[in-house]
Amino acid sequence: MIAVQADNILDGKSSDKIGEELTDRNAIGAWKVVMDNTTNEVYGTDWSWVEKGTNINNYGSTKYNWLLNYKTGELITLEDDSYIVLDNNTGLAVTGNLPLNINPQNLANQDTWGDNVIFHNEDKSTDSGVKDTEIKFDGKDDFLEVHANVNETDGMTFEFYGKNYKTESIKDYTVFMLNKTILDEKDTTWGSKFRTALTPSVLNCCFGTGNSESDLVSSSGPHWVGFNKITLSGENDYDYITMNINFSTGEVKVYSKGNLVQSTTCNTEYLKKGSLTDPNVPFTIGLQVGGNTRQEFYSKFDLYACRLYEKILTDSEIKDNYNKTVAYHNLLLDK
Repeated sequence: MIAVQADNILDGKSSDKIGEELTDRNAIGAWKVVMDNTTNEVYGTDWSWVEKGTNINNYGSTKYNWLLNYKTGELITLEDDSYIVLDNNTGLAVTGNLPLNINPQNLANQDTWGDNVIFHNEDKSTDSGVKDTEIKFDGKDDFLEVHANVNETDGMTFEFYGKNYKTESIKDYTVFMLNKTILDEKDTTWGSKFRTALTPSVLNCCFGTGNSESDLVSSSGPHWVGFNKITLSGENDYDYITMNINFSTGEVKVYSKGNLVQSTTCNTEYLKKGSLTDPNVPFTIGLQVGGNTRQEFYSKFDLYACRLYEKILTDSEIKDNYNKTVAYHNLLLDK
């Protein structure tokens, strides 16, 4: 970021104003701001946004992205990929095939989460439930139930952005990020048929009961895949995790902060045996069922964003979703 006087560029002619005027988020009606990703500084009212390549009389095309403040005469240069533009219509890279969409922009409005999404929050205690900037799971009885129809000829993408709470209870070291769970206690085939367990050191996944044929077999056995290159943000901070599952090729990819960190190839039949493609078995987030006798395990965490796509997102779409989601969440925290 470089700050100079705008007069050096515009020759002091305020009548030659260029760029799009920005407006703070708390203004009534439409708004638009620019956030510097390196400092989280937000620029709104009194600033104008000039994108790289804008033509200026007697100067030519701008070679950088500029922020101009005509009141102070300040000009700030932003390098590509060092900022994000946010407005009241800020969206995602992909919006189709999205049965679950918990997005910071509409997080408090449960009607926007999806048509077949249920939040189970039985005790409704003060330390759980839907808040302005997160959904709090108390580790006792809170979980999301999501019904989706994943096509086994394609695949799916899951995104999770949240924070865990490290407590004395061993189960609270783990977030049951995404499971396929039979919820009916009378069903003799009860249990979580597909399981993910996110800890500070590894993301363990179990898709089926057979041999995964993966090169990332975990210590839990050949039916578990262990992604051990997940680097979490801090002791009690979970990262932004994205998972791609391709039923056609058997490839499973895990992303951290929008970047691919680890991948493996599994037996395609093994991927489908965990009821991932059974629309009658719901996904659960925050709940895993298991044990020789039925046991329900819950996670304690804050959820900032969570999405399930009935398709596979590209690397660029995953990165774009990450950038917009984190920037928007940070903007909410600033206010």
